[in-house]
Amino acid sequence: MDQLKHLDLLSLREKRKYTGIPENWKLKPICCLSDASEEEIYYAAAEGGAVSELALFRKIHAFTIYLLDKNGEEILCFKKRAGLFANKLEVFDAFEDLLGSIQKQGSSKTHFQVLDAGGHVLYDVESPSANPESFRIRKGGVTLGKISKRPTRIAEEGVSRNTSFGIVFPLAADTTEKGILIGALFLIDLSF
Repeated sequence: MDQLKHLDLLSLREKRKYTGIPENWKLKPICCLSDASEEEIYYAAAEGGAVSELALFRKIHAFTIYLLDKNGEEILCFKKRAGLFANKLEVFDAFEDLLGSIQKQGSSKTHFQVLDAGGHVLYDVESPSANPESFRIRKGGVTLGKISKRPTRIAEEGVSRNTSFGIVFPLAADTTEKGILIGALFLIDLSF
């Protein structure tokens, strides 16, 4: 997770072909996370590889997604369960230690809470009703970062979706908080 320390922003992108993965990988990424220069930094893969497109996860009530670096090393794991926990996404590190979770507030698709491993609120992530495609990351009423939908560059080849969500991390966020906020990025993307 130390790789997250120096990242200020990431964009979630779905592509037909990923350029940074080794040819011997047996996993098929469902999406990647790119940095400010659009370089593929991380890849998300599903447990068992049964689902190969991020869009299919929008219909599934329970899933596990692994975030891998270019060497295939697990960085984070995101688990969403069915039933009573359907509005919650848990985030684990590579050692399966709980980092925190993201909880949808009520039936709203525009308000989430980012919680640490002890269940304490780290951030509120909410969207003004006038613009449900832009979410403010707030702490104590102060906006510190954002998750927003942005159009993909038209000239970009191999992109399978024309829009994607990106995150600008709060400046003071540590690597654990950034890991949990990446979970919020995934949950928000899957909600739209």
